[in-house]
This record gives sequence, structure tokens and C-alpha cells, in this order.
Amino acid sequence: MATTQVDKAGLQSDHQGVILHLRSPSNPIRRHKEKRVFPVPNYARARADDTVLGELKALSDRLESGFTTALQAAKLWDQTKRRVAVGLLNAVRAAKKSKKKTYRKKIKRMYRRLDRTKELARAASQQANQDLQQLCHAKLVRLTQRIATTKREWIRAKSQRLFRSHTWREGKTTKTFFKRISCKFGDNIIPALRHHSGIAVTDPQAKADTLADAWSSIMRGVPASSSAVERVTRWMEQDTGDDTAMLADAEMITETAVRMALRECKMDKACGPDKLGNDWYRAYEDALVPILTRLYKLWYTEQVFPDSFLEANIFCLKKSGDGGDPLNYRPLALLNTDYKILTRLLTTQVRTTLARRISIFQQGFVPGRQIHATIDYFAAAQRMALCSDDARDALALLLDFAKAYDSLDRQFLYAVLRRHGYPRHFVQVIEKLHTGTNVRFLANGTRSRTVMVTRGIRQGCPLAPLLFILALEPLYRRLEKGAVHQGITLKTCTATAALRVAGYADDTAIYLRSPAELEVALATITDFGAASGLHLNCSKTVAIALYTDGLRSSTPWTGPAYKQEVAQRQATRGTLRDSSYKFEYGGPASALSQWINVLSLRRQ
Repeated sequence: MATTQVDKAGLQSDHQGVILHLRSPSNPIRRHKEKRVFPVPNYARARADDTVLGELKALSDRLESGFTTALQAAKLWDQTKRRVAVGLLNAVRAAKKSKKKTYRKKIKRMYRRLDRTKELARAASQQANQDLQQLCHAKLVRLTQRIATTKREWIRAKSQRLFRSHTWREGKTTKTFFKRISCKFGDNIIPALRHHSGIAVTDPQAKADTLADAWSSIMRGVPASSSAVERVTRWMEQDTGDDTAMLADAEMITETAVRMALRECKMDKACGPDKLGNDWYRAYEDALVPILTRLYKLWYTEQVFPDSFLEANIFCLKKSGDGGDPLNYRPLALLNTDYKILTRLLTTQVRTTLARRISIFQQGFVPGRQIHATIDYFAAAQRMALCSDDARDALALLLDFAKAYDSLDRQFLYAVLRRHGYPRHFVQVIEKLHTGTNVRFLANGTRSRTVMVTRGIRQGCPLAPLLFILALEPLYRRLEKGAVHQGITLKTCTATAALRVAGYADDTAIYLRSPAELEVALATITDFGAASGLHLNCSKTVAIALYTDGLRSSTPWTGPAYKQEVAQRQATRGTLRDSSYKFEYGGPASALSQWINVLSLRRQ
């Protein structure tokens, strides 16, 4: 037990409330909570408005005066944000000091009067002045009673405020209620982590640095060779890019576009390193939109961006499994809102031509497409396995790329964007926004040392999902052509189509007509991984036999060799057991992993 806290009841009661603060002796979890910059309390709103609008007015005057380069404007913007953050904290502090009618202020004033009355009573006692002593005694009694009454009122007011915050009233949303009971983020406290040396780390700063040490090798991997990148990007045909001309200059950046991108930023979201979140930009939208429009146009034209665009705090979201493994967390980048407004504006422009560039079998993040289509493809492949003898031994190879967003090779990404036909200026802007990026990991509110990032895209960036599926497109094009494997033929009364690959974002399924196609498919994935940095996580990569009872006993495995005999060849109806194969990779795919599971649909 770390400490105890006794709360005096605001109402008459036969006991006092006691709060026990518990702490594990072997794994004490301590949290550091930084001061919130915005929104400010209502009593400080006027001071905050004066501070913010004054800084924005000074910046606007400086920009309109001319003789400001893109680099100077970037530095001015970062300096303005820092001054605004400090000014807001000072405004809250000054407003809090000026408050006179709070319970705390009242009690302090009464205690000062009580001390003065006691001094006067002692002086009267020394002078043997009975009348003055009686007056002082009566005043002491009144002050003591008033202090006790004020304390009870304060406690009662806090209790009522706490009660009201947890009850429903007309016009109130259920956000507070679900925030109390949600365990997705609220209890995402990082426990003791295992350092690479095997030592258990419990100090908050050491936990943050342990996360940084574990992830730095992934975020700073060896870049792919130019020959591998060139070979894989040639799996795609060169696009003319006639429909992407609007990305070649800054004319697309208008006040209307900036305002729409700003309003798409949701309220009550975590802020980036500058501590000015979406709420601040929404509150001062009218003053910020003209300034941001001018700055974005200047920066996009000159390909120069503020240093704050390259910064991010990494919030580690706990996964199921071993909580002591630093890599068993999902890193989410908390980016600054000004960066997200610009990339959201670019996302809107890129999305308009995305459907023409992305395979029809990729359903993730493409306007007009839904995940249900991916499920329909799987159901259709299963139906063909049941009714067609050619697809009797068909497989669905479900790929799982290890740390997909964080391991994507950036030079490969730029090469693929050029292959898609995007303007050179746009590709260079994307490169500038990803060059020199750095992150700091958060562990229970404590930030780690700075980690420079040389590969991967930023989870939390509005543009990141679109960049990822564009980078994944060479693999889809290669598999769809039929040069690697035949896949499954889907037949209806009126049409015939070949199903070879389908997916949703990084979740990709390769459809094989038989196990004989497995080796060449894995070799293709190996070549793609060598260029893109996307390698299979073979502990989660699964091949599913689409026929309900699994593969036929006479089906040869020409590629990978058997590692384990079939446990049960015929699946019994109504049970979950099925034909389970485990084999070891061989041949050109040996670098991927040692194990992969082949399961029937019933086991899935």
C-alpha cells in the first residue's frame, strides 16, 4: 500500500471515506500526466482568446509584409505555436490567481482572519482586557464554524458535481459514460517490460527507452537495393498520370479546401508534440484558415516544411499476448494537427483517382469499395472448391506482413508513386514529408529519447493508408497477370473470371488451385519483400484448404516438404478437428520462415 487518503464527508455519516492507493512492490506502475494546453477552463477563456488572437495577428502581419521565404515562414510558424502554448498556460495560471470567489480562496481568507483574531486574543490576554477577550472568543467561534460550514459546502459541491458528471441529462451524450467503462485506451498502462538483456524494466523513463530500443531496429532498417526496387516496380506498367495534374502545383490549396480538411479533424483527439490539438484549430478556425492557406501554398511550392511536421509521439497500444514484450504493441503516431490538415487535403485529391490505379481485388481505403467484397471472394472460392473438381485441392494463403506500416521501404514507395504516374513535384513533396522524421515513445505519460526514422510510413497520418495500398499494387499486378499461378476459376452461367489475389489493405489472400502453386507464390512474395521491406510474419500466415474436408490424400506437395504427418485426414461433421499440415519451407522460399499452418475452412 503506497498511501491512504481520508475524505471528510460532505453530509452527516457514521464513517469517513478512505481511499487506499495500492502499488505492486515488484512492478510499481507510475504515470506522468503532462499539463493540458487546450481547451482552457471557462474562467480563462477571455485571456486565452487575447493571447492566441494576438499571436496570430502578429504572424499574419509579418507574412503580409512580404520578404518571407518558405524556410523563414516555417520557422515563424513553429515559433508562433510555441509562444501560443506557453501563453495559454500562463493565461490559465493568471486567471486562476485572479479568482476570488472559489471555495479555496474563501477558506484561505477566513484562515487569515482566524490567525489575526488569535493574535489579538493573545494580546488581550496579556493586557488582562476581559471585554476584548470575550469579543475575540466569540469571533473565533464564528470563524471556526464558518470554516467548517464552507468546507462542508465545498465537499458537497464536489460530490454533486461528480454525481452529475456520471448521470444522464437532456442534451448530454453518452461519451462520459462509455469513457469510464471502456478498456481500449483508458487502462492501456504499460507494465514491466523485458529489456533485450533480459532485465525487467519498471521505471517509466526506462520503459519508454526500452520501447525506443526495441523499435529503432525496425524503423531504421537497411534500405532495399536499387536493383531489387527496379525489378519489382517493373511488374507494373508506367502510367501516364494525366489525371493527377492537379497535384503538380499548389493551386489545389484554397481556403475552402483547408477549411474542409480542418473540419474533418475530429474533436477530443490526442494532440501531437506541440500540444495544440484539433480542438484548438477548430476553436480558432476563422483566424487560422487564411494563415494556413498562405503557408501551405508557400511550403508546397518550395517543398520546404516546418521541423514540427517531422515530429511525432508514439502511443503504444497494447495487443493481446505477452505484455512484457516491447514489440507486442501497436505504435500509433500522434502527429501535429497542422501536418494532418495538409496531408488530409492531399488525401482528398489522391482519393479521386485512386480507383483507377488500384486493383479491383483490393478493397481497402478505395472509395466505393467495401470489405464485404473480400468476404464474397472467399465464399465464391469455397463454393468452387465444393462443386468443381479442378478446384478440389484449392488453397487460400492468408498473408500477414510483419510490422507492415513501419517496415515499408521509402525508396520503394517513391519509385512506385512515379510508376503510378504521379507528378514529380508531388512525389518530391511526399519525400520531403518523410525525410528526417523522428519519434519519441510514450510509456505511461513519459517520453523516450528521440529515435530517427528512415523507413516506414506514419500510422496516424491521413495519407498513410493510401500510400500503403499504392505500394502494395506491384504485388497485386504480378499475381493477377497469371504468370505466377493459375488461381481459382470462378464460373457462373454468364461469365468466367480468375481469382488469384484479393485483400483489404495489408490483409491479403492468395488463391491457389493446388499446393503445387505454393512454392512459386512464396518465391514471388520473397522477391517483393526484398524490394519493399514487407516480409511475412509466418507465425500468423495461414493457408486454408477451401474444401470442407481438407485436401485429398493423393494430393502431392511438390514444393514444401512434409514436416508432420496428417493428424486426421477426414473431418467429422459437427467437430472442429480437421486435416492439419505443418511443413517447412524449402527451395527459394527458405528465407521466409520455418513453419506455416494449412487448415481447412471448418477449423478456421
